[in-house]
Amino acid sequence: MLISLNDTLSWHVSVEDDRFRLSDFLLDPDTHRPVYMILDLGGWFETDHALVAVSLMQHPDLDSGMLPLAIRADELRQAPHWREEKGGLSSLLTSLPPLVVGPFGATHAPLAMAVEGMGDTSQDDVDGDPAAQEALTRYERFTDWRDKPVFARDGEVGRLSDILHDIENGEISHFVVDSGHEEGGQVLAIPSALLRHHAETEKGGHIVLNTGIEAIRTAPRVGENEKLTGGWQPALKRHFALAT
Repeated sequence: MLISLNDTLSWHVSVEDDRFRLSDFLLDPDTHRPVYMILDLGGWFETDHALVAVSLMQHPDLDSGMLPLAIRADELRQAPHWREEKGGLSSLLTSLPPLVVGPFGATHAPLAMAVEGMGDTSQDDVDGDPAAQEALTRYERFTDWRDKPVFARDGEVGRLSDILHDIENGEISHFVVDSGHEEGGQVLAIPSALLRHHAETEKGGHIVLNTGIEAIRTAPRVGENEKLTGGWQPALKRHFALAT
């Protein structure tokens, strides 16, 4: 079964009776396989994140956008985790005046009160545990791949808009490329077997395919509503002369 990594970022995952937002994937830079999901566990001043192995995915409910995970709530609490300050908090705190004179002449400091209200948060809580930090350093975020330029052997062909992931074998199945030539309701899916090179994010993050511009231009397009069915894959393999 295929899933769209881009679509899943608008889904929720279910762990027993709890629901959490799926915010990103971590990809192995060597095999390009999705390894971890990043879950947003919520939080008030900070957002709690946890890493859960992609192998724990179960078949999703595409209609409701719900992805069940084969993990218990107590196991999720033990998963690698870290906290990030919510983006709006810094701007809120910096906008508060350092000292305010009240209507009866008393003074108070809203900034100090806000910081005090946050409670004591250790550096370890903010940075997360070592396992999470190691994974975030080693692996690449899907959202860092998205919208990066895609090149054929003889020139640029578009930008990466999505990745199709095969739940059954844990592999990336296809890259979805926006070439600017797709008609409404159609997408261009390129077999992952054609991946020749993916540059590190620091070097632009571009993708190079082992095929030519003409082969991509004439490749059969896939209907947006059919991209997860997989029935179009044999024709695409024949077009690119890949083993079926």
